[in-house]
Amino acid sequence: MSVSTYDERNRSTRLGYLKSSNLNNKAPIFGVRDHEVGFVSQADHGYMGVTLSKTCRGAREVAAAFDYEANQGGSVMSVSAGWGGLSVSYSNQGLTLQKGTNPIYWKM
Repeated sequence: MSVSTYDERNRSTRLGYLKSSNLNNKAPIFGVRDHEVGFVSQADHGYMGVTLSKTCRGAREVAAAFDYEANQGGSVMSVSAGWGGLSVSYSNQGLTLQKGTNPIYWKM
């Protein structure tokens, strides 16, 4: 797994990280330590990649979906993910934005 972030001028800022492997729900959670320097967003855009290896016989269905949660001025207490989506708990919510995609499925 890898996460890459870039500023508005396309310079690598390396602000992405694996927040939780979340193995029980098979739904890893990535985070981005976003901030601004001189009014320039240090995580203007980025990429996330995962490599899957098939080690068993027969076809297996695999699925992926992305949920996005952003907050400003909030204090995050916990984050969890699963097939029900992303759940974030705050001690101080501040301003929040949530977006997501429909899951995609394929067989390996």
